[in-house]
Amino acid sequence: MPVKRSLSDWMMLFGLVVMWGSSFSLNKIALQSMAPLTMVAGRLLVAAIVLLAVNAWQGHSLWLPWRRWGFFAILAVVGDCVPFFLISWGQLSVDSALAGILMAVIPLLTLLLAHLAHQTERITLYKFFGFVIGFGGIVLLVGPEALRNLGGAAFLAQLAILGGAACYAINVVITPFNRVRNTMITTTGTLLIAAVLMLPLAVLHHPPASLNLTIESVLVVIVLGVFGTALPTLIFFRLVASAGPTFYALINYMIPVWAVFIGALFLHERPEWNAYVALALILSGVGISQIVRVSDKDRPL
Repeated sequence: MPVKRSLSDWMMLFGLVVMWGSSFSLNKIALQSMAPLTMVAGRLLVAAIVLLAVNAWQGHSLWLPWRRWGFFAILAVVGDCVPFFLISWGQLSVDSALAGILMAVIPLLTLLLAHLAHQTERITLYKFFGFVIGFGGIVLLVGPEALRNLGGAAFLAQLAILGGAACYAINVVITPFNRVRNTMITTTGTLLIAAVLMLPLAVLHHPPASLNLTIESVLVVIVLGVFGTALPTLIFFRLVASAGPTFYALINYMIPVWAVFIGALFLHERPEWNAYVALALILSGVGISQIVRVSDKDRPL
């Protein structure tokens, strides 16, 4: 049976859209004075420290069986370390428009993988057409001309972003197999392992003495650690447990909507006609994908 979405599920999804949608511009600021590995390790370290403090304050114990920590390690590698690095490195050579299109494959990949892995996440005609319409809206929003830049000198960087997108899709699909029901413990354990794995790599490739950090970049990393990593990761685990992988994957269609809204509200930007049509397509796709009534016309594919 399809999973019904509650108001709290939609609120958590929108909260993630706001926090992760605001992280891309902050990443650009941080990358002006530090390498991708350093930025990723820094935000993970900040997130782990904050979450360890919260766990200590709440009295949660992190003494768990090794197999639980083994699953946390898988989540850390697939959901944090690898995609954070691949996407940050790819953004150095790929413009934001094309990166947005490449990242928009996440919902489609999640739809396919969730269909294979979870009985309650079967592909239906509503889901399929809703996700395809949403993807078309993303392409129209960022500009179809961005696709002309596929391949070429930045091909490896584009593959890196696609690889990061695939990691995110895999991560959201395997997350429901986690047996630790306390999301605070899961979030802390996952980000702690991610920080421990990334810190040595960052120090090895960019020793502290060689860093030329600015106060602005350090503050940005702290903000990314708290509001771009720790808090949204906690919400992510709760949302996937509540509403399922494919519902969470809609975030990748809604983040560009948020970007357009922020640009119009704070930067006084005037979107072109294609932006309005694209937003209509994206929101229509999101709505269609959430039709849960299974009729003769909407049976699992």
